[in-house]
Amino acid sequence: MKKNLFLISLCFSALFLTTNSCTKEDQEEVKEAVVGTMNADIAGASWIADAPAGSVTTDRITVSGVGTKKSIALTIEGVATGTYNISISSITGAVLVTNTDSASTKTYVSKSGKIIISDINTSSKRISGFYDFKAFSTNLKDSVTVSSGQFTNLKY
Repeated sequence: MKKNLFLISLCFSALFLTTNSCTKEDQEEVKEAVVGTMNADIAGASWIADAPAGSVTTDRITVSGVGTKKSIALTIEGVATGTYNISISSITGAVLVTNTDSASTKTYVSKSGKIIISDINTSSKRISGFYDFKAFSTNLKDSVTVSSGQFTNLKY
């Protein structure tokens, strides 16, 4: 009897391991399918959000992403596909926060650029688009360019 229980336990363990083990690439594919992706070039360096998110309300779209030592947040005044210009006088804008170490956090606020909403799928609650902007630190001493930004199939 003990031998049968051992064999059954062994079979279930083997079955569990073979059906539930997956590679890092498999995990990334699942994450992209569930959450979506967000990336950009920040001052010429590639950045990928580990935790992208989207939100659509009655009058505004927000997209954000948190990655290694950097975060980007986009606010769009509108809820339709199209090109939205970033300016100081508009609600449409972007913020970049950098954390080089625990004592050094810089916030950059966009001055110019654009955000393109290329797709809003209301059935699947997904949003996609592109962005680029130039931003200045809050002390106005430094600037940074964010280019080739893209968010794809973000769940909202």
